[in-house]
Amino acid sequence: MSKVRDFLVGILKRSYRQPEKIALEKWAEANIWLDNKESIDSPGPYKKTQSIYAPRLLDLFMNDPQWRTLLVMKSSQSGFTLHCLILICRKIAEIFTSIIYVIDSKPKAEDLSTKRLQPMIKSCKALLLNAVASIDAKLQTLTYELPNAIIRLAGSGSAGQVSSYPADIVFGDELDKWLKAAREAHKWLLLIQRIKKSENGKAIGFSTPTTEDGITSLEFNAGSQHRYFVPCPFCQWKQLVDLDHMVFSHCKDDNGTYDLNRVLRETYMKCEAEACGGRIEEDHKPDMFDAGEWKPTNFKEVEVDGQKQLIPAWEPGAMSAHISDFYSVHSKSTWGIIVCEFLQAQGSADKLHNWNNGRAGIPNKKTVANIQMKHVLRLRGNYKRGSIPVMPCVATLQVDNQGDHQKWVSIGWMPNGTRYVIDYGITINRAEIKDVARRAIKTPEREIMIQKGIMDEGGKDGTSYEVRRFCHDLYPHFVPAKGRGGIQVKNTIFFSDSKLAKGGDESIPVCHFDDDAFKRELYIDLIKKHDAEKSKELNLPRLWLPMDIDEDFVREVCGEELVKEIDSNGVEAYVWKPKPPNDYGDCIKMGGVLWNVIAHKFNPSGF
Repeated sequence: MSKVRDFLVGILKRSYRQPEKIALEKWAEANIWLDNKESIDSPGPYKKTQSIYAPRLLDLFMNDPQWRTLLVMKSSQSGFTLHCLILICRKIAEIFTSIIYVIDSKPKAEDLSTKRLQPMIKSCKALLLNAVASIDAKLQTLTYELPNAIIRLAGSGSAGQVSSYPADIVFGDELDKWLKAAREAHKWLLLIQRIKKSENGKAIGFSTPTTEDGITSLEFNAGSQHRYFVPCPFCQWKQLVDLDHMVFSHCKDDNGTYDLNRVLRETYMKCEAEACGGRIEEDHKPDMFDAGEWKPTNFKEVEVDGQKQLIPAWEPGAMSAHISDFYSVHSKSTWGIIVCEFLQAQGSADKLHNWNNGRAGIPNKKTVANIQMKHVLRLRGNYKRGSIPVMPCVATLQVDNQGDHQKWVSIGWMPNGTRYVIDYGITINRAEIKDVARRAIKTPEREIMIQKGIMDEGGKDGTSYEVRRFCHDLYPHFVPAKGRGGIQVKNTIFFSDSKLAKGGDESIPVCHFDDDAFKRELYIDLIKKHDAEKSKELNLPRLWLPMDIDEDFVREVCGEELVKEIDSNGVEAYVWKPKPPNDYGDCIKMGGVLWNVIAHKFNPSGF
C-alpha cells in the first residue's frame, strides 16, 4: 500500500503546484550536477556556456503551444541528449508526467538509463529538496515508476511495446539509426501518436542525419527549419556560423598545399556584413553564442493583393532545427580542428560522409545523375596520354576484368587526392598487364613507373580465382577487388582472405568496397559537380584527363547514371544503372578505392 500511497501523494502535490517560469539553463545551473562521464572537460555544476543553444531551443518549443513536435538535425557534439535528460529531470521535479524515451537499440537504452539518466536524477537538487522518496528502489533499468512520473525507455526495436502507452512527452534519439520495416511508416511517426491524448503533449526527436531521404532530413525539411543566428561582436549583425563563414585560404605553403598546422591555429570567422568584415576569433564564441537567437527560416513567397509576402511553409505544429559543431565550445571542436578534418576528408567518400553527418550535421545528398560528354570533356588538361604534367606521389594501375580481355587505366596521384589519368587501353590476356605496369611514364622531373595496382575480380565467366592467382604473384603491389552494393555493405572498404582455388589452402586478401559510395565520389563529386575555381581555392581533389582522349573513352566514362526507382517494398530508392560499355569509368572508380587504401602508406619503389 505504501507504494500506491507515495504514487498518489506525488500526483496530488504536483497537480496543485505551478511550474516555475524560469529558463531551462537557469534551472539547470541551480539543480544539475555533471559527473566526469557526462562532462569530460568541466565536471561539476552545470554551466550555461555548455551548448547554450540547446536549452533555449527546448524552452522555445516547450513554452509555445503552437508547437507539438520538434525535430533537431544535429551534429555529434551538439549536447541535445544531455539537455533532454535535464528536461526530464525538471519535469519530474515540477509536475506529474508520463515520458517515453526511445533510442536506436536496447543496449544503448540500458546504457543511457544506468550511466546518464539515473545518476542525474539521483544528484538533482530539485528532486532531493522535493523529497522524492526511495528513488533507488523505483529506478528499474528501463522503467521508472516514481511518485510523480512514469518513465519508459526502449530501443527502437521495442518501440511498439512502449508506444501502447500514452505520454506527455516523447523523445526519439538517433532517429536515422532506427530500423525500418518494409512498407511500414517509420517508428518515430508511429511513436508521436502517443502524445495525441495529452492536452499539452510534446514530441522531441533528434539525430545526426545520414542521407537526404532519411527520416531526420525529411522531417527537418517539413518543419520550421529554425537556425541559430549569432551577433557579430563588432557590428552586432546576426548571422549563421558555418563553413562558408570560415577563413583559412591564407594557410597554404608555396606549392598551394594547405599547411594543416596553420589551419589549426589561424582559422577564423569573418563577419558577413560588407561594412564590417570583422575577424571573429575562437575567444568570441561564448559571448557571441550567449547572445544568439533561434529563428525559423522555412518560408514561401505568395502574392496577396498584388504584394509579395512571406508566409510559413512548415506543417502546422512542426518545429524543426539544425545545429552543427561550428557552434560547439568543446575543446575538440574548435573551428581550426573542424576545418582541418574537412580538408583531410577530401578525396575519401567515407571520411567526407562522416564529416557531413557528424560535424556539419547535414545529410549526404542523393540525386539523379546523368553524366554527359560535356561533363567529361571539361576535365581535360594540358598534357597528352602517356605523360603527366606534375610529379605524382604515386602512380597506380586499375584493371577491369572482362573475362576474355581486360581494360585498364593508369593514374598519377597528388597528396590531396587529385588524380591525373595518364593512359588507358585493352589487353587480351592478364600477362600483358605486367608489361603495361612496366611502361615508363613521363613527368616534368623524370620517368616513373606504376607502383600499385588493383584488379576487379568480378568480371565474366567466373574469373575470380584466376584474378586472385594473378594478383597473388604480384602481391602486395597488386590486389584483387570486388564491389558490393545495397544491403551487402557494412563498411566502405574491408578486406577478407579468399582462396586462390576452390578447396585450396592458399589465400589472398581481397578488397571489398562499397560500389555505390565510390560511384557517387567519381560520377557526382568529381565529374557532375566539378567546380574548377572551388577546387583551386580550397585545394580540393579533382580529376584530370589528357587532352587527346578519344570518343570511346569519353562514352565509357559516361556509362553510369543514378536514377530514382520504386523498389520491391514500395519505397523510393536511388539505383545506379550502367549504360554499357562503362569499363574505363569502372577503372577510374577503382582508383578511388585503391587510393583510400594506400594514401597513407604507398610504396614508391616500383615493380
